[in-house]
Amino acid sequence: MDISLIKQKDADEVADLSESIRERYLKDQIILTEEKLIYFKNELNIKMKRNYDYRMELEELKRESQKLGIEVKKVEKERAYAKKKFKEISESRSWRFTFFVRKMLDFSKKPNM
Repeated sequence: MDISLIKQKDADEVADLSESIRERYLKDQIILTEEKLIYFKNELNIKMKRNYDYRMELEELKRESQKLGIEVKKVEKERAYAKKKFKEISESRSWRFTFFVRKMLDFSKKPNM
């Protein structure tokens, strides 16, 4: 056999060997990429579920906030009404009291006949 033929045969075997190694490496990379894809899909599903839960909680808090806002307005109206009524009553009582005192003073100022 010629030495060049032996070298060519060895080179072909090395090429075949490196090609099989390359194919195995690429298959491993494909498997790794598929596993990463599955992992990221699971992470995405978890985050979507959490996001949905947060949105539902936010909607519930908005509804609760609106209810509390309505209650606050009612309480403010009642407070204003009570304040107005108290002012009216206190003014009327003070007016009555001062009117009574004035009347007494008027009687005392009138000359006795």
